[in-house]
Amino acid sequence: MHVITRKVDESVVIGDDITVLIVAVHGKRVRLGVKVSDGVAIHRKEVYVALTPAEPEGENLESPLADSS
Repeated sequence: MHVITRKVDESVVIGDDITVLIVAVHGKRVRLGVKVSDGVAIHRKEVYVALTPAEPEGENLESPLADSS
């Protein structure tokens, strides 16, 4: 994980087509503006998790090369 310090009206660029702007900071709350290409969905994590189908039992995301001993 990258941790980057920004002030209001400063931004972070991710790849060629994602820009995250710090719009406002109020106490513990940070308001972000996100610019992305058309067709890219943006969700808060809790919404994304609710929209994503549950992983079927027996499947996991570990690398097949991981040591299973």
